[in-house]
Amino acid sequence: MINSIDIEELPSSKLGTREYWDDFYKNELQNFSENQDEGEIWFGHTHMMRVVRWILKSTEITCESTVLDMGCGNGVFLFELADEDFIHLYGIDYSHTGIQLAKNIAQEKDKKIIFKQCDLLDPSSLTAIGLTLQFDVCHDKGTYDAISLMPDNSKIARQQYITTLKNMLKDKGLFIITSCNWTLDELKIHFSNGFEYVDHIPAPTYQYGGQSGSTVSSAVFRLIKPS
Repeated sequence: MINSIDIEELPSSKLGTREYWDDFYKNELQNFSENQDEGEIWFGHTHMMRVVRWILKSTEITCESTVLDMGCGNGVFLFELADEDFIHLYGIDYSHTGIQLAKNIAQEKDKKIIFKQCDLLDPSSLTAIGLTLQFDVCHDKGTYDAISLMPDNSKIARQQYITTLKNMLKDKGLFIITSCNWTLDELKIHFSNGFEYVDHIPAPTYQYGGQSGSTVSSAVFRLIKPS
């Protein structure tokens, strides 16, 4: 088992900048307008459906549960839950073009999902959109990764992310995260303060040089707020 001393910061990348995602979703938005193409599914449809199936099997989550997708992009994860009759679905993203794409797809599909643009690292941004609800479930597929790749102060940004997450989750609420940059052991360390580890959603493993591993890690944590 690794410890916090062993964890190194990730090298910065354009994937950690808002400009990259605004440009990316600008192209996706145009493509949807012209071709009705809903865009890319990060980490693949198969793995996303593993997370959806875990949610559907959970005894703690129902169709009445409030679910927030943190960094929702085109909203594809929430549309899958809407198809399973979930009715309290919310998506936030700091990319205005990503949110516009999600809204356009929701209109096309006739799905009642609330999409808002805001910055998870800016508490005033959350206040400005009136998102004061605490959620039963918060979901992240790639957003924590993007924050970890920010060119400046990524460690501080990750700490702010966790603070925001704690404020947005109900006590005993579940946090489901999928990462391609951090291992399961590293995620357990990152979310050790105030969270308890619940489960691992396995991805297919590969074999190389006698070692086995996975390119994607999905973990479930429960928030335990101080009494």
